[in-house]
Amino acid sequence: MPSAKFRILFTLFAFGFGANVATPLFLIYEDRLGLSTWTLTALFAIYPIGLAPALVFSGPASDVLGRRVVIVPGVVLSGVASLLMLLGVSKVSMFYL
Repeated sequence: MPSAKFRILFTLFAFGFGANVATPLFLIYEDRLGLSTWTLTALFAIYPIGLAPALVFSGPASDVLGRRVVIVPGVVLSGVASLLMLLGVSKVSMFYL
C-alpha cells in the first residue's frame, strides 16, 4: 500500500495535470472541429469561472469538514470531468458541461 505522502503527491499531480492538459488541446479541437474564435474564447473563459468559486469555498469547507471530505469528491469530479473531456472530442456541446 502506498504511503500517505505518495497518495497526496499523486492526487496533487492528477489535479494539476487534469486542470492543465486541456488547454493545448483546445487549439487542436479548434482546427479539427472548426470552432470559431468566440467558441474557443468561451471555452477558455469557463475554466476560471468554475475555478474561482471552487477555490473560495473549498478552503474554508476543508477547515470545517476536514480535508478528506472535500478532497475525495473533488478527485471524483475531476475524473468525471476528464472523461467528459475525452467524450467531447467530437461534440462541442460536451465541452460546456
